[in-house]
Amino acid sequence: MGKKAVLIGCNYPGTKAALEGCCNDVDIMYDVLQRYKGFDASEITILKDDGSCSDELIPTGANIRKALTKLCGEAQEDDIIFVHFSGHGTQVPADDDDPEDDRKDEAICPTDMSLIVDDDLRAIVSTIPDGCRLTLVTDCCHSGSMLDHSEVAIEGEKDGNSKASLLEESASLMSLLTGGTREVGGVDVKNRALPITDVASLLTQITGRSVQPGNIRSTLGEFFGGDAGRLALQYFLKSGKSGSGMSGGSGLAAMAGMLAASQGGGQSSSSGGGSSGLAGLAGSLLGGKKQSQSSGGGGSAALMGLAGSLLGGKKPQQSSHSSGGGSGLTAAMGMMSMLSGSGGGGSSGGSHSTSHSLGGSLSEDKGILITGCQAHETSADVRPPGGKAFGALTNSIQTVLKTNPDASYYDVVSGARTVLSQAKHAQNPCLECSEKNSRLPFIC
Repeated sequence: MGKKAVLIGCNYPGTKAALEGCCNDVDIMYDVLQRYKGFDASEITILKDDGSCSDELIPTGANIRKALTKLCGEAQEDDIIFVHFSGHGTQVPADDDDPEDDRKDEAICPTDMSLIVDDDLRAIVSTIPDGCRLTLVTDCCHSGSMLDHSEVAIEGEKDGNSKASLLEESASLMSLLTGGTREVGGVDVKNRALPITDVASLLTQITGRSVQPGNIRSTLGEFFGGDAGRLALQYFLKSGKSGSGMSGGSGLAAMAGMLAASQGGGQSSSSGGGSSGLAGLAGSLLGGKKQSQSSGGGGSAALMGLAGSLLGGKKPQQSSHSSGGGSGLTAAMGMMSMLSGSGGGGSSGGSHSTSHSLGGSLSEDKGILITGCQAHETSADVRPPGGKAFGALTNSIQTVLKTNPDASYYDVVSGARTVLSQAKHAQNPCLECSEKNSRLPFIC
């Protein structure tokens, strides 16, 4: 049994989104994993934007995807793997065909604003083998339902006092809207939420383009290319643009164009993502994992393999448009069909929208999620007088484990909620997993 972890802290230094406690959260969890949970320092990958990490470990969207894909892709049965993210969370307006109930996709914000939405996380987590236990802690705002399990062991108001919670949330909302800090229990607190208007403003600075909430998806797709994950693929499919940004006339033409590029017939991308056609897009979407070419399928096999990976490991079925073969057009049409939910690669439960299919779905025993708050709430970045800043959730988890290192997942989250209540924080951490998993020892 192996134990490996990826710890991510984004303070966004020098920007209007700057936080103070996220990189310290990484240091806190680094100590917790070694002191209480038996992790070896060599098996813990750290990504921080405080100047302490090399370029490949700065928590950009691309680097985070690579680290998570490597962690999950190399995991073995009976391994214990752990992921902790501290930073901003946001909500991206959903596409017209997105099944999200609140019409928004939850996302974590890397330091370069190449957003990683919940469907991207589910696609990566889906690759872990049965018997491997993954724990994901998201100390950020809007972090509820990131893995979209139907079973939730702990949720709702921690104190059962909706009136008090409403007053605290009102203060939290005012702080969020004004971009400032507020005082809670004698300490300064800032929310780890980034309104979509602020995401657009930061992307304007990063890309040099005029970015508004309505064109965030297209900006991410054009500027970051394949490194924008599901958002990029959606953009290419719907806008008819290929990986090089050239118009393809339709999503199908765009996919065929990317296939041609992967077979040597296209031009390299001039976008910020730097991908080359489908091959580059596939590699970036899968966190740098190289797509293998089968002897018989060539680019078609790569395209269908990419589709399968994005659909959570489902094996693509032959498209009804196929005439027997390995043509790029057939593969592109098959992938388009699967991603729209009308092809044989979908689940037996019926068709799904493009956005939902790309994220796939997870079994209840695949992944345990601890959230900083519910999906509609904000999480706190706390700056105590004379001390180091920290995330309220991360600090509360550490506090529980100091007194009870062998606590179960249920006890850790319940205890964290008590600590937060005593500190007068309004956020309500949740435990998203099966009842069986909630009673297991925390990352042991």
